[in-house]
Amino acid sequence: NGSINHLSLDQCNLDRAPATGTKLSPFLEFNSNLRCLDIVSCNIGNEITRLLASALSRRCNKGSVRRINLEANVIGDESGAEFIRALRGYDNLSELSLSD
Repeated sequence: NGSINHLSLDQCNLDRAPATGTKLSPFLEFNSNLRCLDIVSCNIGNEITRLLASALSRRCNKGSVRRINLEANVIGDESGAEFIRALRGYDNLSELSLSD
């Protein structure tokens, strides 16, 4: 849905439903109104982190995103670095959290 500007998922155990990452990808890529993305304590691991990174890197409207919070997930160093690289061009991003 292109009218959603804040997506918040909390304690969802997405590691048990990896298809969710695939389903989130088009939403992240094509929703031009997205301002805030909070996926907290959802056990996203490297695979889902890479899917999210890929979708965010392909967004046309990178300027709308202001905050990304992926706290308390299981994100490895390599996939975390890939995620950060995907945020090139996100000039209005003022808050990013990938902390444990």
